[in-house]
Amino acid sequence: MPPTLISPSENDYILRGVDANIRADGRGRLDYRQVILETGLITQASGSARCRLGEGTDVLVGVKVELGAIELDGVEEDVAEIKAKRGRVICNVECSPIASQQFAGRGADDFNIELTQMLDRVLNGPQSGLDLEKLCIIPGQQCWIVYIDAIVLDYAGNLLDTIFMTTRAALYNTKVPKTIIQDIGDGEIVFDISDDVEGWERIEGWDKVPVAITLNKIGSRHIVDATPLEELTTEAKLLVTVNKNGKVCGLQKSGGGSIDPSLLNEMVQTGRSLGQSLIKSLDEMVRREENDINLKQSRRERADNGKNGSLYSKRHHSPPPMRAHHQPVMKFNADMWMQDFKQNVMEKLFKEERFKAFQKKRRGLENVMDVSDDEDWQEQQKITPVIASSQYLIQSVVQNEWENYQSSPFSQYQLWLQEQQLLYAAQQYQQTVITKNLPPEWFQYRESTNNE
Repeated sequence: MPPTLISPSENDYILRGVDANIRADGRGRLDYRQVILETGLITQASGSARCRLGEGTDVLVGVKVELGAIELDGVEEDVAEIKAKRGRVICNVECSPIASQQFAGRGADDFNIELTQMLDRVLNGPQSGLDLEKLCIIPGQQCWIVYIDAIVLDYAGNLLDTIFMTTRAALYNTKVPKTIIQDIGDGEIVFDISDDVEGWERIEGWDKVPVAITLNKIGSRHIVDATPLEELTTEAKLLVTVNKNGKVCGLQKSGGGSIDPSLLNEMVQTGRSLGQSLIKSLDEMVRREENDINLKQSRRERADNGKNGSLYSKRHHSPPPMRAHHQPVMKFNADMWMQDFKQNVMEKLFKEERFKAFQKKRRGLENVMDVSDDEDWQEQQKITPVIASSQYLIQSVVQNEWENYQSSPFSQYQLWLQEQQLLYAAQQYQQTVITKNLPPEWFQYRESTNNE
């Protein structure tokens, strides 16, 4: 990565703050930013997790478990015997150019390789805690290959710690399908993968995976979870990997500055204690989130079962009536109401009343003559009485309903309102006519009396 410059005033400000145990964002020397952890974000992956440090560094890790062959070519015999009984872990770390300007250009490739080698060295070594022998299906032939891909979405310092925390949570979320191994004889072994959705298991030893604690030496002090400006002020870095038992799994020193032996021992002990407490809080977060996910899933299943059970009740019970407040409030229109009323009446009488009228008319015609052989005449007689009777019934029903509507209080109010409007209009018209017919002498006499 290309170096980033920092001004002397900023450097002096950070140094004085670290000495006074008051950093620029208000934290102490050994305080972490808020850790936000999420799991199960990538549906196509076997496991995934995302970790954010406050509003800063953001890392997404996806884990994919696939079947693969055990490769022993070009390996010594002693090493081949060990690898023949173990699965594999393949790591890859990539810093997105949109995360920071420091990741743009070819310098970011070297940084990606450095991060990848660091993660691979920890997870493939004996200090990783992963039981790679459990990932072996047929020794020397088939095994599970765990692909771990990490991408840096945003950068605000303390990148390695965030990658290790996210990887540990992603391994906890990883689901490995169960395998059924059978010996068919003659030294031949076959295996089958379970199709059961619930038939999965976690990677053995995920809880023993260490986390990384990066300690930055600034002046004569050291801090954790450094920001980008604090990293520029750092003279030397010490990476301490610690598991849940408090065992130091690895150390790596970087930077051009030196670290005194006394300060080195103090930094190792600080990383050890902070690593144990960090693992406890991370395990608590992932388990709490898993419980929340299981609770939401169980609620969703109960809701789906309730919906399916309500289908049976709908067959035997009528649906609840519509509430009045669900209907829109509209201004009354008598013409529109009359038109809708007539249409509804015609739709109701379309089948029942026409059929009744047709049956009544047909019973009267059957007593007169038999015309069953004349098909045209039958069709004509079916249509004629139905039309006549249906029109008569529609007119009678509409007339009765219209009379009931006119006798209603609302209709009486409408009629009274129309009468008042007509009366007011007649008065205005009469006054206008009288005014026009008066002689001009009347207006002169009226003005003279008003002046007196």
